Amino acid sequence: MRRRASTTSQPPPGADSAAAAAGPQPRTGGWHLAEWASELAGTFLLLFLGFSAVVAFESPSSPLPGDVPWSGLRLVIIGLSFGLIVAAIALSPLGRRSGAHLDPAVTLGFWLRGHVHPHDLAGYTIAQLLGALAATALLRGTWGTWAARTDDAATLPTVSSLAAAGIELGLTAALVLVIFGFLSFKRTARWTPAAIVVTLPILIRIGAPYTGASMNPARTLGPAVVSGNYSALWAYLVGPLAGAACAVLALKLLAPERKTLTAKLFHDQRYPSTLKSLLPAQPAGSAVAGKGVIQSGRAGAAGKPDLVALPRRRALNGLRVYARDMDPEQARKLLSRERERIEASIRGLAPRESDEPTTDLHLADQASDVYEAELDEGLSDDLRAELAAVERAEQRLSAGTYGLSIESGEPIADERLEAEPTAERTAEEQARFERGA
Repeated sequence: MRRRASTTSQPPPGADSAAAAAGPQPRTGGWHLAEWASELAGTFLLLFLGFSAVVAFESPSSPLPGDVPWSGLRLVIIGLSFGLIVAAIALSPLGRRSGAHLDPAVTLGFWLRGHVHPHDLAGYTIAQLLGALAATALLRGTWGTWAARTDDAATLPTVSSLAAAGIELGLTAALVLVIFGFLSFKRTARWTPAAIVVTLPILIRIGAPYTGASMNPARTLGPAVVSGNYSALWAYLVGPLAGAACAVLALKLLAPERKTLTAKLFHDQRYPSTLKSLLPAQPAGSAVAGKGVIQSGRAGAAGKPDLVALPRRRALNGLRVYARDMDPEQARKLLSRERERIEASIRGLAPRESDEPTTDLHLADQASDVYEAELDEGLSDDLRAELAAVERAEQRLSAGTYGLSIESGEPIADERLEAEPTAERTAEEQARFERGA
């Protein structure tokens, strides 16, 4: 039976051809004005709307404190407001572009994890501080005396400055650990905004009676500058930044093999990333890709798709995860059997009818977009050699399945897709294949 070369789907008219290949991205330096402007606008929206909730529920001029007399409930409502606003910004185009850090402590944490270039560390921090100042200024202009009677939503400690710094350290460390924890797994990364919606009301309820639960140097500095009240300001600058550093250290000590996959609270591979990402994203400086033109994986020479980036790349990455977590001897047997199955398919012993991997690997889809080099770090040299053999066999099989030349990526003639004569099967080969099945 002759197998026809499959037709390669083309991007819709007008799609940016450069946006058709998403892949893991390194952190990059330079003037990232779009990302910094997104971070400024996001921080402005978060703090203006969040401060408005603080004024509405805490100002003596507002009727709401009388309607909600329990201060603990008011703090939960304020925390929920902040959490919902963060989630909305993270899901918006602003957040998908910059990552929606909205907090110098969060940006510092990602920098310590190696995701943020020093240029972006400075650019994001300045943008967040400017956004906080603008939000507080508008708050004073909008709410007037209501805002003034709360010191423009300032965070003021009811304990000593040293104790306030320690509390802010603990609260920020907990918040950053939640963020890193969710962003360390592909299946939970998309739920990071929801995790923040749950986490912030808890942390604010715990810490607000003592420090105001800032967890954000920009959130404290903006009201301090506008109101002129700099009481214990150093505690709100040092505490959250030290908390982010402690969270990074704790993660390194407790889970040294765990890597944060992205530095964006909601990762969308259609958007360019100036931050290091192990999940697919568009290269820094490129346009936002349209729907339907994303291809996971890196492009080969002359912009042609790399055969490793074809759908079977999912199975190979799944094998990497599976082999890394298995006993070495069992892993070698697994990889050897998979290679034999692929070789059998090439010889025509068992032609594949779909692009799905032959090995039942539940982790294959989970690991499909994780950078191969990161996964290979946990494998011994002999297991990496076995994986290379499987990969080479997959490339040979892909040439038949997709009708592409391994050398050039060009379509090949139909006669080259003919299956090998099945008469060459031997009883030993057939038995070995059936055992592998």
